[in-house]
Amino acid sequence: MSEKKIFYQDGANSLKQIHPENILPVPPSNIKLPTLFSGQNLIEIPSDTKQYLPVTSPEAITSHMMTITKLINEFETDLVHGLQSSSVTERLKLYGKNVLLTKQRSWVLKILGYLISGFCPLLWVCGTICILAWEPFGFPNPQQINLGLAAILYFVALIQAFFTGLQDFTSSKILKSIKKMVPNFSTVIRDSKEITIPAENIVIGDIVVLSSGMKVPADIRLIEAFDLTMDKSILTGESDPVEGSIEVVETSFIEAKNIAFMSTLVITGKGKGVVVATSNKTFLGRISDDVTKAKELPTSIQLEIRRFVLLLTSCALVAALILIVGWGAWLNKSYPGFLTPINLIDNLIGLLVSFIPEGLPFCIALGLLIMAKKMAENKILVKNLSIIETLGCLNVLASDKTGTLTENKMTVRSFSVGSKEIAISNLNTQYIKEHDAINQFISATLICNNAKFEDDVMPISSRKAKGDATDISLLQFGTEYLGNIQDSYTVVKEIPFNSVNKWMMKTVAMEKSTDEHPSGELVMMMKGAPDIIISKCKFILKENGEKEALNLSNFQELMELQSKWASQARRVLLLASRICTSAESESIKKISSAREMEDKVRTTNDFCVVGLVGLVDPPREGIDEVVKMCRDAGIRVFMVTGDFQATALAVAKLTGILTNDYHDSLTEILDNPKQPNEGNVVIANGASRSLALNGDQLTKLSDDDWINVLKYDEIVSLVMV
Repeated sequence: MSEKKIFYQDGANSLKQIHPENILPVPPSNIKLPTLFSGQNLIEIPSDTKQYLPVTSPEAITSHMMTITKLINEFETDLVHGLQSSSVTERLKLYGKNVLLTKQRSWVLKILGYLISGFCPLLWVCGTICILAWEPFGFPNPQQINLGLAAILYFVALIQAFFTGLQDFTSSKILKSIKKMVPNFSTVIRDSKEITIPAENIVIGDIVVLSSGMKVPADIRLIEAFDLTMDKSILTGESDPVEGSIEVVETSFIEAKNIAFMSTLVITGKGKGVVVATSNKTFLGRISDDVTKAKELPTSIQLEIRRFVLLLTSCALVAALILIVGWGAWLNKSYPGFLTPINLIDNLIGLLVSFIPEGLPFCIALGLLIMAKKMAENKILVKNLSIIETLGCLNVLASDKTGTLTENKMTVRSFSVGSKEIAISNLNTQYIKEHDAINQFISATLICNNAKFEDDVMPISSRKAKGDATDISLLQFGTEYLGNIQDSYTVVKEIPFNSVNKWMMKTVAMEKSTDEHPSGELVMMMKGAPDIIISKCKFILKENGEKEALNLSNFQELMELQSKWASQARRVLLLASRICTSAESESIKKISSAREMEDKVRTTNDFCVVGLVGLVDPPREGIDEVVKMCRDAGIRVFMVTGDFQATALAVAKLTGILTNDYHDSLTEILDNPKQPNEGNVVIANGASRSLALNGDQLTKLSDDDWINVLKYDEIVSLVMV
């Protein structure tokens, strides 16, 4: 029997064969696979369901996992010489131009839709009846007033259609704004030369040269990256720059650091990459497709207007029917000739038109336009005027913490050497010289740091700096007491902070030999979440500068200090270090990939706790009033954050999101399902309206559990990362 062949259709509408070994079983009905996109989906699923991952478009999904060699073969390109002109021509024909395409509705259908919306059908019918009453029913003495009335009714219908079209016009602006995000020109390597071409002529397999300040023209797999950082906020919403890398680390396409996405901005550095997706097959293109293809459900104001139109139309028709029946059954028989059929039609038209509020569409459109203008002044882009009214129906608002509820301006308020808290008010140059342990701690805040000052003229607290808000605050703190120490060390290896590890690490070579850090030997320094890093520590630094074994007493003191600072709305970080042996230093220098270095750190468990640092990110001015206004308007405000629970709860209280000292946990809900009582949740003491959730608990909730969770007025959710 011949082998069965299965094909799939790729983005260029060409068929490609799926090899039998790539065909995976259909998942059971009880397993749900969360998808990022419709159509040919990019899928991110738990490891226990990967056996059911359907094969769709291997190139698009796995390009970030390919080796450089496989990448070259898969996309048939040359990293040095680029594509040949003949190949470019063929690929342009095959894949089309690199522009975002959207389906345009016919203008004829659009105009027809405007002309039959709202009260327009009733107006058209009434106008037509007036014309018929003029001629032929008015013959031989047609009344001009009927013709004039028809013209007025048609004019009002056109005005209403105009305002309906005006609302629809504003809806299309969002799609046009997405198109404007695509860069106009890009530098590529073709026929062994670097040339600048329109971005729309880029094809899959092109070698694109990236540099600081340019927008990425397509989805690109990086093959070179030199101090490359990109702003992906347009796609992810995260304002922090993302480091570009050629290493294969993340399995998730959107999280991959070796992919530069269309319309993201190159902030620093330079690089090169292979184009793996263009046009609507890029990540941004799929978003554009979703916006275009999504079926728009009617908003609350549209539903209300529709009900209002049906109600008035029904009342008008009922009144007209009563008039016709009364005329035929009584008036025309009792007083023949008093009201002729033509006069009856005129009266019917007047009756029907009197039910129509002709100014309603104008008033609604004008009111929404005024609100849209005010929102635009506050940098809020309105996709559709009709959704503005939906804001008035809002009953739950979930907000991020950092940078939304808070200013995203960190300040160091407390620190410890080991588990011993040190008063910042005691710090001065002489005091630090006399306490070597404090010197080590402050040095660690400067070394394990990626922030940089843009100038060295202004006072430290006023200098502009680039980097994460946490790193900037530690840079200001350390520089104030130790000055610039960048010349005292050389960075050998680095692992930037990410939400998976919850720590960053730098391996440095000290230029000058000290008792703590001998010259030539490498020093590894870590900074991050205390509950993560503490498990990798075997020693702790004492106030006298010596280190001792980390014991249960030290551990408890550290955790108590963390809880104390967190309850004061401080973000708490732990710093740790370790000195590498000579042999280990040589082996680290030979490590060539970030993944290998991460594996090295994960298997190392003899770090020394240098100390804790507590930072404050103050709430935005007036945010408590904003939360109160929302609550007074009937909106429940929830907070979503990745911070330590005590810190999150403290910030929630400062911003007014939590109003109770007592809060429930999910465990209590699962053990004691509660019943609603006037919108609140009843517990033993009858006082709790607040709930704190951990992210790892959310996936375990059943539908019934969610019903109980959503009864709470105040919720703080710690996201799972």
